[in-house]
Amino acid sequence: MDGLATDIYKLLAIDDDAVRAAQAGAMGIACLKAGPLSCELYKYWLGKEGGTYELNQKQMGMIFGDAGWNTDLDDSLKSYATAAAEQCQGPVGAQCVIRLDSKWITHQFTSGDLYYAYRGLNYRVTGQLLGTITENGVHLSGTARVDVFKDYNFDLFETAEFKGIDIPLAPLSVAPSYGLARNFVIQGSQTIDVDVP
Repeated sequence: MDGLATDIYKLLAIDDDAVRAAQAGAMGIACLKAGPLSCELYKYWLGKEGGTYELNQKQMGMIFGDAGWNTDLDDSLKSYATAAAEQCQGPVGAQCVIRLDSKWITHQFTSGDLYYAYRGLNYRVTGQLLGTITENGVHLSGTARVDVFKDYNFDLFETAEFKGIDIPLAPLSVAPSYGLARNFVIQGSQTIDVDVP
């Protein structure tokens, strides 16, 4: 806690303008309320490193541990099974190879550390799956790669909800132009097993 208090103090001690105050307040929310991922990404942004931040497997596991994420991903895969039925023809038991490419899809997190870390996150599912014709349609199986992508920045008219209050993020959106932070790209990937009836 002492390190966080020192970080917040340093932000406020340099200058008391709206941008610095907003940065200190956002650090408090990210590091005290939201969770370790939000805090780490926010500190990376403040550290002005820029470039690409690669999510590690633990951080990817946090995404895949979110129920809303899994529902969204499952729905995407089920829609591919439906589309595959048009490509995969033949009698029950016939098989075909399906090239999977979901294109980029946006998922919105609604609470917790993932909401404060990403708000929205883009993902794409690619791979080659085996389609097997069943009496009920096409069953997809195999492995696929899930890539995630996020521009870490703050939009001028964006808000973040904290304890029922929408907090404007406009001061944070201009911090990079004052040299007080640097926007960056978040990316990561994970291979998943696909088994969609």
